[in-house]
Parts: sequence; C-alpha cells; structure tokens
Amino acid sequence: MTQSRDDLRNDEVDRIPLLQPGAHLEQGSVYLDLDDIDAGPFVAVGHERVHEDDRLVAKRDADDESWDRLAGKRQPRVLRPI
Repeated sequence: MTQSRDDLRNDEVDRIPLLQPGAHLEQGSVYLDLDDIDAGPFVAVGHERVHEDDRLVAKRDADDESWDRLAGKRQPRVLRPI
C-alpha cells in the first residue's frame, strides 16, 4: 500500500532531499513527485527539468526506508517524450 501526500508527516517530508528548481533530471534515473505520489515513480528520459513548485525526489538521494514508504514496490514508469 502506498501513501498519498496527505498521509505524509511533516517530519518525513523534511528528511527527504528534494531536487532544487532548475535541476535537470538525469536520463535513466528514477524519481518521484511528492505532489503526485499516486502516479508512482518514473524514469527520466533526460530532457525534464525541476520547476519552481515541484517537489521531486531522486531515488538515489532517498534512504531505502523513505523511498519504500513513498513508492512502495511499484515499478517505475517510463515517460515518453512529447
């Protein structure tokens, strides 16, 4: 069972390192949007960028326990370029 944004405690969110606005997502890396947790993790295709209001976390930056609580065991979806 995964959590929705409303289920997250403030202290849990504070421990998760968010990507800074303007950062480019690395092609092939896995990310999660904390404002759309229900969509699950995704694999970046390489042209995405973090916008001002985004709350994105890279799997590589999160500890395993936090990542598993947020993303569960769902396989990351691959975004398709527009």
